[in-house]
Amino acid sequence: MEAFKADMREVQKLEMKLKLFASRAVPYAAKGATNAAAFNAMREARANIKNNMILRNRFTLQTIRVEPVRDVRNPRAIVGSTAPYMELQEFGGKKPKKGKEGVLIPMPAASKETALPRKRLPVGNNRINKITLSKMMRRKPKNWKQAMVFKVQNAVLSGNRNVYLEFINKKGIYRVLKGSKKFKRGWPQGATLTKLYDLSRQTVRIPASPWLRPAVDATVRRAPALYLKALQHQARRAGLIK
Repeated sequence: MEAFKADMREVQKLEMKLKLFASRAVPYAAKGATNAAAFNAMREARANIKNNMILRNRFTLQTIRVEPVRDVRNPRAIVGSTAPYMELQEFGGKKPKKGKEGVLIPMPAASKETALPRKRLPVGNNRINKITLSKMMRRKPKNWKQAMVFKVQNAVLSGNRNVYLEFINKKGIYRVLKGSKKFKRGWPQGATLTKLYDLSRQTVRIPASPWLRPAVDATVRRAPALYLKALQHQARRAGLIK
């Protein structure tokens, strides 16, 4: 009976390729998949911010960055924001006042809207960095009511219509609208107030507006496909598939 003979050389070559693939290519596939997932999460996060938040410019979007995998032995990437205030947006919390007065809260009039919640940022001369306040007249008021009248009178006469007013339970930056300059004392005829910024609160509760968690969740659902794509890329480089 003739002995069965098999050429094992091709099998041994394939076996060697598989061993090399497992020891070298798989870690690089893990690195590639992790980086792909991190950049996918970054894009998702930027889209969430753009769609759900009021942005002054592109600065906030540009703070969302990726620290990619550098070492194949430690396939760990980081995605997040370099801006501290984005943590407050993600998890919510309390925003304290920064100066002597309360927390600066823009009102609808500042963004030329009619009701809360605002959907836009303050515009034009209503932006806080564009506002200068009318100075107090030299007369010393007896109480807060008289102080308000004096400030409104001065705003009408000077032409600088922005005033800081304090009431019993609230305070803020107001704009004096209309008002006749022909007054001897008291409230200028026809003058009205519109509130641009509220400064009544010492702290403000910021509700959580997650932008990163949804991005990570969406990326996790794509992770198997990203890893498969990375493995296929390495397999092609190793000559295992075409």
